[in-house]
Amino acid sequence: MKHRLIPPVLCLLLLLGGCGNYRELNEFDIVAGMAIDQSREGYKVTLELINLEGSLQEGVKSYPVSLEGATVPQALEQAKSKLSRQFHYGNMEVIVLSHQVAEQGIASLLDGFLRDVNIRETIQLAISLGETAEEILAAKGQDLSVASYALSKMIAHANDTQLQPRDVSIYNALDALQTPGKSLILPVVKAEPTTQEDTCIQLEGLAVFRQDSLSYTLPEAYIPFYLFGAGRLGSHDLAFELPGGEKKSTIHITQSKTKRSFWQEAEHVVFQLDIRAKGQLDQAAAGSDLRDPSVKSALEQAAAQALCDRMLELLDYQRQKGDTNVADWEHDIYMKDGSLWEAIESKSEEGRPGVSMEVNVTVEILDSGIVRGV
Repeated sequence: MKHRLIPPVLCLLLLLGGCGNYRELNEFDIVAGMAIDQSREGYKVTLELINLEGSLQEGVKSYPVSLEGATVPQALEQAKSKLSRQFHYGNMEVIVLSHQVAEQGIASLLDGFLRDVNIRETIQLAISLGETAEEILAAKGQDLSVASYALSKMIAHANDTQLQPRDVSIYNALDALQTPGKSLILPVVKAEPTTQEDTCIQLEGLAVFRQDSLSYTLPEAYIPFYLFGAGRLGSHDLAFELPGGEKKSTIHITQSKTKRSFWQEAEHVVFQLDIRAKGQLDQAAAGSDLRDPSVKSALEQAAAQALCDRMLELLDYQRQKGDTNVADWEHDIYMKDGSLWEAIESKSEEGRPGVSMEVNVTVEILDSGIVRGV
């Protein structure tokens, strides 16, 4: 009878004893974010750590710790000889890379992050346009107590409002680099001083990669039209004007659908974007009676022409930056035409067929039958 009681008693003792590797919270440094810059040794890694010793009245505060090494893991290893506490990465949300590091290639860095069991594969990535990535995490202001968390919220908010491709995790970034014909796109961020003491963090567009190296940046103004081409736009306010008009009208586009197609003409490939957009007219030029079908049609045509012009400006900008894979047209070929893709892939970038881009746009104004411009 006594022998039957031993296993339950042992189980109870184990439960009461707790976890064998348990550590108190004050034995860890909580990492909010990481910045990676180049250094003479190789890499300078700056960690934004949460200050757990502050009062509730002061709110959450942070402070930076910088480490150097030939590789990122070696830099982090230096912490064992400099700091008494271990790092806890469970609350880390962003990793900011300097543009110098990104220009040298990031595939090996991403692979190393995925192999590190302490770093989550869903952590967001961003590229710093400033002198260093460290300055992003060092930004302080009245509403900027923890820069890493503030940046993470900014990226999330941008995604919610426009479905912008800014939320790119380590895993998705490495997947994009390994997908044939695909270009990696990462959010670009910059720290701007507002006063002598305060600094604000701003999203400054998108970083476009060629293979695994930063090629160029796409300014913020081009992002909505990049998303039109990709078929991923959530909403956008488009300003336009009637031919010969002086005052602009504005349409709030809430729906859009993009059909992407291509065909080969001899040694030339034609890539076509057919965009259909719908939205409400926010502001019409004075005297525009939208109850008149001809007026509504003229406004729709003017809006479509404005959107088409902006799309062509974007494509020209990408060509000027040496982007041979504008709008990821190579990935479309890889997915839909295996024989053509094999013919393209077998050639160097200089020897690949030329590409011409065509854009067709239609715009429909919704709920405008009883609205009259004044």
